[in-house]
Amino acid sequence: MESNAQNSFSGLSRKMILDELSKNISKIIILNSNDEYVCVNKNEFSIIKNRLFFIESSKKNIQFTNDTPVKVFFYYKGRGLYFLNSFNHTKSGYAIVIPEIIYSQEDDEEKNKQLFPYSTIYFLSGENASVNIECFPLKSFNVFDRSLSKDLINSDTILEINNLESVKFFFSEKPLQISAVENRFKPLSILFLSHKQIVLGCSEKDMILKFGIEYAIKISVPMEIGRRIIFATIKVKKIIGDAKDILDYTQTCSLCEFTQIKEEDKRFLKEKVFN
Repeated sequence: MESNAQNSFSGLSRKMILDELSKNISKIIILNSNDEYVCVNKNEFSIIKNRLFFIESSKKNIQFTNDTPVKVFFYYKGRGLYFLNSFNHTKSGYAIVIPEIIYSQEDDEEKNKQLFPYSTIYFLSGENASVNIECFPLKSFNVFDRSLSKDLINSDTILEINNLESVKFFFSEKPLQISAVENRFKPLSILFLSHKQIVLGCSEKDMILKFGIEYAIKISVPMEIGRRIIFATIKVKKIIGDAKDILDYTQTCSLCEFTQIKEEDKRFLKEKVFN
């Protein structure tokens, strides 16, 4: 599990944070090292003498095994904080000893910009014209992997989004995104990228892209030296969700096609997938 000694809180600062946590924090998230997580609401946990985080088993059933290393994450005054320790089973519930140090959540978006291809989507008109949304790949998948879809064996175009292995994973595992700042626009997940199409995913409530609308996009791809920056426009051709009924969607994915892209950038992306 990660730790961040540069931005930490102890002593009186720790006490103030834990006092607030026991009174006003609406929800906390407990994660293990496999990125499996459980959300615990305010009425399901208690803080005992600023030393113990406790959850009654009658209020919450958690599948983590005893002594599992965990990260307990929450927001304090809009800032993401966490502490690290072991998840313990007791006779009446689950307990996590609160250590003497609480850490500030690092900005994963900035870290991911250094490691992965990423993109930024811009609204061309309307009330969101000043808004831009960043997009990052899932760490579990290579966005340029042709084998993610059987459609790509005989074609260079995805026909059905739900045939993508990355989409199946995104819908079934529902990967958690934790931001260092509360209420920031959550990044979209890049699930596939080629010279013709890009597939993007997010939770249903965060899907801001609309069917049939065109957007500007900047794509940054790491190379052996530096990065290649691509400017283009895309149009949303299809949006699907993780349930049969649209009212039951919790995750959605959009299939977008390039409407304008330079020929040299198109060749570059095609070689990344099909070379």
